[in-house]
Amino acid sequence: MIQYKVLQEPDVLIPHPIRFWIFLISLITTLACSIFVLYHLLIDRTLRNALNNHAIIVLLFNNLMYQLIDIPLSLSFYHLGNVWPASPILCLFWMFIDETFLSLSLILVAGASIQRHILIFHKRWLSTDKKRFFIHYLPIVILSFYIIVFHFITILFPPCQNIFNYQLSVCGYPLCYYDIRLVLIWDIAINKILPTLTIVVFSIALLVRVLLQRRRMHQYVQWRKHRKMTIQLLAIAMLYFFLYIPLMIIELIQSCFENKMSRSIKLINRSHNIENDRFNKLFGGNRYYLSLYMKCIVCILILYYLNILFGFNSYMWYEKSFEDEYYLNMKQIDVTKIEENVEDVLGLPNNILANKFLINNEYLCGRSLSPETIIHPHLLILIKSNLENFQKRQAIRMTWAIKHQLTNKNIQVAFVLGTDARKTSVEDESNKYGDIIQIDRIDYYYYSTYKMIMMLHWISDYCTSKSRRSPHIDLRKYVFFVNDDYYVDIDQLLIYIYNIDEDKEMTTYERRTFITGELIEKSYPQRFINDRWHVSLSDYPYDIYPPYISTECFLMTRYNARLYYIASKYARLFYFDHIYMGLLSYSMSTNLIKNNQLFSTSSSLSNNFVNNEYGFLSKWKLFFNSNNNINSTLKPICIRGHRAQNLIDIWNNIHQTNISFSFEL
Repeated sequence: MIQYKVLQEPDVLIPHPIRFWIFLISLITTLACSIFVLYHLLIDRTLRNALNNHAIIVLLFNNLMYQLIDIPLSLSFYHLGNVWPASPILCLFWMFIDETFLSLSLILVAGASIQRHILIFHKRWLSTDKKRFFIHYLPIVILSFYIIVFHFITILFPPCQNIFNYQLSVCGYPLCYYDIRLVLIWDIAINKILPTLTIVVFSIALLVRVLLQRRRMHQYVQWRKHRKMTIQLLAIAMLYFFLYIPLMIIELIQSCFENKMSRSIKLINRSHNIENDRFNKLFGGNRYYLSLYMKCIVCILILYYLNILFGFNSYMWYEKSFEDEYYLNMKQIDVTKIEENVEDVLGLPNNILANKFLINNEYLCGRSLSPETIIHPHLLILIKSNLENFQKRQAIRMTWAIKHQLTNKNIQVAFVLGTDARKTSVEDESNKYGDIIQIDRIDYYYYSTYKMIMMLHWISDYCTSKSRRSPHIDLRKYVFFVNDDYYVDIDQLLIYIYNIDEDKEMTTYERRTFITGELIEKSYPQRFINDRWHVSLSDYPYDIYPPYISTECFLMTRYNARLYYIASKYARLFYFDHIYMGLLSYSMSTNLIKNNQLFSTSSSLSNNFVNNEYGFLSKWKLFFNSNNNINSTLKPICIRGHRAQNLIDIWNNIHQTNISFSFEL
């Protein structure tokens, strides 16, 4: 038989009507934010497959369920003044949802704090599907299953009798299993304090490890570049350390010394028979306040992520007009006057990189037919790759970049790599395949501009004509830049180049400055500090970026590549290579040829796309994401892929082959 007891609700600092509107407004904004973020993480295959997003996806789904179930029950209580319908089943369900989802959020954040270390410092632990299953996926499943089962047993099937009060929120939180000291201590210590300490310790440890690694690599720590990471990690650590741990410690102490405190209170108040009232007054509202506190924390965290998405636009008052002011500070470069005697025209260069080639592969581009003649390939393909992406390079060598087939078509391919913190050698791979160019800069996204400049440098030194008798020989020789996660339709690319070569209306100047790809216009710098593409006002004080060609997949003449390398010596470096190339194009007054259909960087690697068969939803996605003509019959040259095995599967399907992936050098 279920007993009912009228408990006095702790003093209400905020009246119920005000709480109702606070919760309602917060619910609307956070619900929209959760659905928006979760939708984009699930709909984008790259984001969905990224290991670092899996814990976030589960956490967002957990919080979304909490918002849809628990918060509406609280709204009903604050609106009516009591629990409705007054049913023990509803009370048990409410307590189960409240405890389970809040504990699950804490456990997932703790797990994500540990997995960040693995993803950053121990990527080899996740190199195979088996390792990813046991190290990445299985812990998330086990932790989630444990929390659900624990609260399912202790709340829905407790070894005791609950007492409900329908005049209090969550029916007065009558968790009778808290009378069992061992279960109570386990819940507080293992399910709450341990995950909280894990979040604090591993968040601070991650910051310390990053700084120590840079110190071991003898790199100067620029706090401005680490500001985003520092603020995020310290904010998370301090939030849990100062606001959550004190409540848990108080509750743990209360549970450990409850009997002694109760006996003392009984001795003092035995004659007045008010020992239970005194005890409830001291500690009875602790669980109520903890529940309210956790709900506020969830709302704060969701509002925090909402702020990450949209930010605060106070920066707009300090931005300069790009159209009105940028040209006043830039170096204007006339490409018709810098073919020879560059320094006489532009002065001494102010941005010569100190980087060098670890593997320059100087004979890759030119082949000698006689001691006096060197013939360069008609098309050079430079594939930007990271040192650790051997599987992607191997898949490309086995599919669209088969060496003997490209050589017969007068095409040469090279992979451009950087280094890593361990200075891993790629000499064996270079000696076997002869298609590696390596620079002495760590492969890192914010160093992409260095790699782009070094590629232009390599083309200028080793793959442009030095013959004075044929000064325009490079006007009909091309270089194609592409990332290592793309499938390239070589035949379609050669057809496009053939049409350019046969275009009788193109002038010499147009061939000199020829560059084409996916043109991005009206792109704005991201100012919010937590955005991945964050750019501070000191680094870029202008309100808009110039038009630029996406550097993930684009084509240019090798003559123009040499001009861009010359221009790079007189332009200030910028984090992102595509923006940097856009700034160079602007200073050179280069006409960027828009070709968003053939060189689309938003195309996904699938059989339907390769065969140019679009579904209704795919058409709308392409329309909004890339502004392509969805009724076009043109097959794209660049098709974004993801994994090496996926690329091979597509190749086998298109060409009716049966090649299998090889991990060997």
